[in-house]
Amino acid sequence: MKKALIALSVTIMTSTFVFATDSAKVLVEKNGCMSCHNIMGMKDAPPFAGISWRNSRAGASAKAILKNSIKNGSHGKYPMFSKIKMPAFSHLNDQELDTLAGWVLAQSQNMMCDQGKCGSSMEKKSKGWW
Repeated sequence: MKKALIALSVTIMTSTFVFATDSAKVLVEKNGCMSCHNIMGMKDAPPFAGISWRNSRAGASAKAILKNSIKNGSHGKYPMFSKIKMPAFSHLNDQELDTLAGWVLAQSQNMMCDQGKCGSSMEKKSKGWW
């Protein structure tokens, strides 16, 4: 019985993760996020891994900050991209904003880690543009 409950729990957690990832992927594709952003590496806008790392320092308010940037647009947060304005995605509902913000925040796992401190290698290479 105990093994069956553990197996069921793992299945539910895995399914939830897959569905959350799939819905985020659909939103990213539908809204053209990758036309300006990359996961890692620069394009016309900061990479999602860098946005995630930078906003993770905001603690509990990180998701709210990202949701606001997605909904209302953003400009001037990253000096290296100061000429680029992120458009507002005000058509997204709160659940979609929550899904996207959560997905972006999860991208910090793609950051390079140096001696247990993620982001430090990128920070040195980019002279602190994060």
